[in-house]
This record gives sequence, structure tokens and C-alpha cells, in this order.
Amino acid sequence: MTLYQHNTTKNVAFSSPVCVNDPMIQDIRYDELSPNSLFRLIEDFQWKKSQYRLQENQQEASQWVTKDEVDNRPGWRRLPIHETCIRKPSQDVVLVLMDSYPGGVHQLDSYERTPLHYAVIHGASADIICLLLEAFYDARDVKDFFDKSPKDYIKPDDNEINDAFTQTKRQVALNSGKIKAGISHFAVVNYNDYGYRTPPSKSRAMEALLEEELAQARIESDVAYSERDILMADKDDMRARISELEEKLKKKEEEIVKMADLGERNRALNQLLGKYEKKNKSLVEVKDEKDTRIDNLSKEKDKLKTTISALSEKLTEMTEKNEVEGDSCNSKDTKAHVATLEDELAASVKARDVLVIEVSLLTSSQTISNERIKALEEMVNKLEMGYFAVTDQLVERTRMMHQQSFRGIEGNGL
Repeated sequence: MTLYQHNTTKNVAFSSPVCVNDPMIQDIRYDELSPNSLFRLIEDFQWKKSQYRLQENQQEASQWVTKDEVDNRPGWRRLPIHETCIRKPSQDVVLVLMDSYPGGVHQLDSYERTPLHYAVIHGASADIICLLLEAFYDARDVKDFFDKSPKDYIKPDDNEINDAFTQTKRQVALNSGKIKAGISHFAVVNYNDYGYRTPPSKSRAMEALLEEELAQARIESDVAYSERDILMADKDDMRARISELEEKLKKKEEEIVKMADLGERNRALNQLLGKYEKKNKSLVEVKDEKDTRIDNLSKEKDKLKTTISALSEKLTEMTEKNEVEGDSCNSKDTKAHVATLEDELAASVKARDVLVIEVSLLTSSQTISNERIKALEEMVNKLEMGYFAVTDQLVERTRMMHQQSFRGIEGNGL
């Protein structure tokens, strides 16, 4: 629950300030605070300056600060110790505030909350909780405007705070004593008759503050030098990494160029393969046409052979008949008929020779066509093998590039 989760239906009465025997101290408006006031220093987490401010202006520990409503947010009224517990303070500043104004831990702000409420709500350390409980143990049961005690604001998984709240008053006092033993000289205080701490001399306070600031400056200097060395080492590593990435980028660009060349070669092979496939198809059609013509000529050749055989038999028969009949065969009709037969036989023989020559030519052409077809088929097969090989190379290179890219991304933590 935040500071501004406020029920506006309930009229909150401001708690009366309890000043240590000093009724002259009145509330001060937040807008009227000076930049070097205790409250402003606490707001800016200036713990050391806040402690030194209390050396000179102890009464500010009991100074109530009020703020009016702004942007529909309700106003508030609180002490510096309330504001401190909101901001996860150091142990020194809490103890100095408690020493400067012991009654501050008992005071309720405009939300009826004690400093312990704010320490629990805003996650102060267990040591701060012990200091506040040791100063005001019953604050653990005080309920605020929202009817909640500090115990109600403890997170379930915050075991240290839970343990601090379950301790007895004696255990809290013992733990608080151990915590005070480890706190700096600012926590060592004396009180006068009015309950205020007697501050050390200004020179001693300044000397102690300067010593602490010098030690802190040395620590910060060592840290700065260490951070510088780390940054320089990181810078060198980054340069080496950039060089490595540039080299990888250059190799990938070369691979991309090679892949582009392979892709162009693949397209050229694909075009050449299509061209040879068309040529092969046309040669197969020519071959089929010539095979058909050879078959037709073979059939005609067989017919001519049959005709020649019939004419030869007829000529032989007529010759024998001429020999038997003698002179009767010398008749003009017989001679004419024999001459006709001889002419037909000669024509048939001539036609047969032409057919034989044509069949021989066609057979030779067919053989050449078969050889060309076989050569084209071998070339097509080679082209297909080359095409598939180039395609496999492209696929393999693409896969390798993807793997390298993934490895590069994993190596960079991207």
C-alpha cells in the first residue's frame, strides 16, 4: 500500500506534535523548507549530510512537516524519522534521529502510522526494524488509518522481518545492542537536562565528517579504477569480437557471391537441359518416321521378290517350252512375250536394287540416328546429374549458412 492510498471519506485528524520541552517548535510547510534542511537532505538520501545537519540543528528532528493536497492527492504531515523510514535508510541516521528526538518513534503521522509502519511497508532492513522495536516495542500492534498494524504489512517471504517481529522485547534489546556496537561515532551521544543531545564541537564534527568523506572518496576511487579496468578489458574484447564478426561477415558475403554464381550456373544448365530435351524429342519423332518408312520399303521389297520369282519361273517355263516346241517357239508372239517378260524382269531387278540401296541408306541413317539419340540421352543424363549436384550444393550451403548464423547469434547472446 502506497502513501497516497487514502480513504477520503474519513476525516483524518493530525496528531499533535510532541516536542522535547520546546513548545515553540511549530509545523512547517513543505514548500517553505530550505534545500539544506534536514527533511530535504533525507529526501535526497544524503545520509551523511543529514547526520552532520543534526549536529548543528538537533531541533529539526522534532519538526513536523506538512504538505497540502496536490493533483487530487491528499496532503500529509510527518516527522523526519517517518520520511527516513520510507527511504531504506542507513542505521546511523536512524539512530541519530532517535537520539536527537526519542519521542519520534511514538508519533503518528496524518495516516496514523508510526515510523515502524513505513519501515516495514518500504522494505527497510531487519536491523532498522530491530532498532525501532527496541525504542518502541508496542508499535508492532499500533493500527493505522487503514486499520492495519506493521505486522499486517510484512511480506510472507520476508523471513528476516518475520523473525524480528516474533522476538521478545528482551531479544530485540539484545540484538539492538549488537547493532549499535557496530555503528559509527555519530551514534555516540550525550543528553542535557532537556533531553537533547550535547553535540560535539564543530571542529571535531567537521574533522570526523571529513575523515569519513576521505575514506569514502578513496573507496569510490578504487571502485572507479576497477570499473575503468573492466571497461578497458571489455573494450578490447569488444574490438576483438567486432574484428571476428567482420571477418565472418566477409566470408558470408563471399559465400553469398558463390551461391549467386551457382544459382546462375544452375539456371543456365536448366535452360540447356530443356533445349536438349526438345532436340531429343524431335530426333525421336524423325526416327519413328524413318522406322515406319523402312517397314513400308521392306514390305515393297518382299513384294518385288515375289514378283521376280514368279517372272523367273515363268521365263524358265517358257524357255523350256521353246526348246521342246522348236521352231514353233520362234513365233513373233512368243518372242514378243518373252521380251516383255525379260523387260519386266529387268525392271523388277532394277527396282529391287533401288530398294536395296534405299533400305541400306535408311538403315545407315537409322543407325546414325540411334547413335545420336544415345549420345543425346547420355548428355541429358550428365546434365541432369550436374543439375542435381548443383542443387544439392546449394541446399547444403544454405543449411551450413543457417547453422553458422544460429551459432553466431547464440555466441553473441542475442
